[in-house]
Amino acid sequence: MTLCTVYCLTSKVTGMKYVGITKRLLAKRVNAHKNSVDMRRFTKHPLYMAIKSDGFKSFDVTVLAETMCIEKAGMFEVRFIKDLNCRAPHGYNVREGGVRGFAEGPRSEEFKASCKERAKKQFADPANRERVRLQ
Repeated sequence: MTLCTVYCLTSKVTGMKYVGITKRLLAKRVNAHKNSVDMRRFTKHPLYMAIKSDGFKSFDVTVLAETMCIEKAGMFEVRFIKDLNCRAPHGYNVREGGVRGFAEGPRSEEFKASCKERAKKQFADPANRERVRLQ
């Protein structure tokens, strides 16, 4: 069994929050958030826009809960997103949370369209296609 961590990123600038879950070490998940900004992924996602704008050092990381059960972690995530008012535009979460690969709930049509457009641009560049193929 793997330990699942429910965590919160809080902007020191705006006070807005993002709640997530991970089965990895929290430090590795935090680094993945940083790397996503560096690699220009999720450019329209509210969290990554804030990290790009203010820098990751402007965020506090807090563990909200730990459990050995991924379903329970998903329930915690949903509860914390609701209780802490983390859904955009009040926070950085674009979905309700829960477990479906780690996220559940519908994404907005605007978000889906921006993801599709970003993917088209990324794969138009042969260097990006090669990098993804090698991963």
